[in-house]
Formats: sequence, C-alpha cells, structure tokens
Amino acid sequence: MNFTISSTALSSRLLALAKVIPSKNTQLILSDFVFDINDGRMTIKASDGENMMISSLDLIDAPENGTFAILSEDIINAMRTLPEQPVYFDIDFETRQAVAKYMNGEFVMPIESAEGYPEPTTLGDDAVTVTMPIEHLIDGLTKALVAPSTDEIRPAMCGICFDVKSDHTTMVGTDGNRLMLSKSFDATSTAEQLFILPKKPANLIRTTFVKSEDQATIRFDKNNAEFAVDGTTLTCRLVDARYPNYAGVIPTNNPNLLTCHRVTMLTALKRLQPFCSASSLVSYKIDESALRMMVDNMDFAKKGTETMMCDYTGRQITIGINCGFMVEILQNMESEEVQFQISDATRAILILPTEQPEQREIIALMMPLLVSAN
Repeated sequence: MNFTISSTALSSRLLALAKVIPSKNTQLILSDFVFDINDGRMTIKASDGENMMISSLDLIDAPENGTFAILSEDIINAMRTLPEQPVYFDIDFETRQAVAKYMNGEFVMPIESAEGYPEPTTLGDDAVTVTMPIEHLIDGLTKALVAPSTDEIRPAMCGICFDVKSDHTTMVGTDGNRLMLSKSFDATSTAEQLFILPKKPANLIRTTFVKSEDQATIRFDKNNAEFAVDGTTLTCRLVDARYPNYAGVIPTNNPNLLTCHRVTMLTALKRLQPFCSASSLVSYKIDESALRMMVDNMDFAKKGTETMMCDYTGRQITIGINCGFMVEILQNMESEEVQFQISDATRAILILPTEQPEQREIIALMMPLLVSAN
C-alpha cells in the first residue's frame, strides 16, 4: 500500500494528537498512532485508554486502503523538521515496514498491527447535542481551568462543569475557595443537562483545537462526551459525581463596589507576589479614593505596599485576598477595568469585567483570607 501526503499537514496533526498520549503507557499499543487510509482520506487516532482524539485529512494520492500503527515518537521525530513538500509512503505489511520518501532522502520505520487498539466510544441514543462557537468553548475552558480543585477526594470539583441549557451553556471551575464561570449565550442544545469534564480532555481541547469562526459540536450521555471541530474529534469519559450548587454561592447583594484598572492591579500584584508569605496573603485597604495593597512576610522580614487610584462606593474596608488566585483571575479577563462587589471581610468577593464579551458573561468569585488585626 502507498500514499502521498503534505509534510506540514501531517506533522501539524501528529503534534496535536500526540498531546493525548501519556509519557508512560501500561499498554504498548497506546504509544502508537493508528493510521487508516480509506478512499483518499487519512484518519489518525491517538488514545490513552480513556481519551481518544481522531483527526482526518485529505491525501494527495492514495490508490489503496489499509490500516496500520506506528510508534508516535518515531514518526513525529521524522516529520517535525521537514519543510513543506509531498512525502511518499510505501507500507509493506509483509516486512512490517513503512518507507517515507521525500525530496532529499527517506526514512524507514517499523509498523505494527492496529489490532487491540481501543475502539472509539459510541454514545447512547439518548445523547444530548450542543453547538457553540469554538472560540467560546476554548475561552470558556481556559477561564474555568483557573479554578478546579486538585484534591482527588472531591472528584467532581477536579473537573469542569458544563451546565447545558436550551439557549446557553455555562462552564464552571471551582475548588471551594475560588470560582470562575464563563457563559455562552450563542450556544444551543437539544436538552437541559449537566456533565463534568475531567481536566485532561479540557486541556486537550484548549490547547489542540484552533480558534475560528467554526461551530463546535458537543455530544454527551451519562458516561461519555464527544467534542467535534473541523475534522477533529475528541471522545472522553466523564466524571461520575454530583457537582456542587455553584449558582447558590454567587452573591447577589454585595453593596461595596470597587472599580479598578485591570492591568494596573495585575502588574502591582505581580510586584508584590515575591514578598508574600506562604499563605499568599495581600491586604486590600479600600476607601473612596484609593486602594492600598500590602504584604507583610514576617518569617523573612519582607514587606511591600502598592497604592492605586480607584472608584469606590461603600464603607472603608480591609479584606484579605490570595495574591496568586487574584493574578490568575485578572490574567483571564480581557476588559480594561474590573469591578469588585464586596459585602464584608468574611464573605465571597464577586469579580466582574466592566465590559462583558459579546454573547458571553464572565464571573469570578473568591473567598477572602483572614487579615490580622495588627
């Protein structure tokens, strides 16, 4: 069997799919890519046993059909530095070798049978279908991935919650101390349900799928989900757990309103961050004209103070925030200014961009830290 393919088209797909493959595999076959040639089109599969990514692309020439596997490391190393040109592959099933010929040379790699490779997951007849702009999906996951828990005792909070409604979809991440939510009003679905996506497939979608004007199609049932975008499909298992009532913890009546320039606050916090104690505590002292940010690391005799102008409506208040958490939240907002809605020094702080993205809503929430009376 033989076929001809663009070197850059093949290399870019392989590098994307390789993110699925773990560095250590208990099953040797999972270290391979599986190639299926059928009617002039190539389908490539990569899997870690729980997640599978499948991508299809057209071939320049493919007179025959066939299926084989190649060690992922071998073919990536061979293809990654080739400039754009046609590459001719000759697959010999008897000698179990693949010969790839290009303008200035050739390389030979062993091939394997694809028998024993996992089959793609088949969703049930009751699967729900969601469509939304791929940009909303990627940005929503990027924001939600700021906040999930790393505590495996709480598996639900280690994943990203998709709260699917008929006219919008919300993506949420939380660890109990912070929450970040992204809602897309340009999403539609065939039913209203909720599912929890593990962090690995969420990161694969975020780093593999390319932002475009295309729509992403999401299908899910009780156990599995499928994300399809422009010829590439990711199937994965879902987290079997109950997600906490995230909507119930979002405050609705925080009377103290602080509005600040986002980048100014972000750069100030980054300057303070090296001086923070192990708790990453920064004290926000707020009055009607200015915000004073202070750190006091008594263990290493370090202190830092930053003052910035702000708009504030409310009583004078001092609250404690986790510097690292706040930096991540501000980095994942795009508006020029952000508004903090504060009740008191012990209740959740709501953080909103003053200008929401078109057809979307971004909400962040953070529990304050205890500030010493000194």
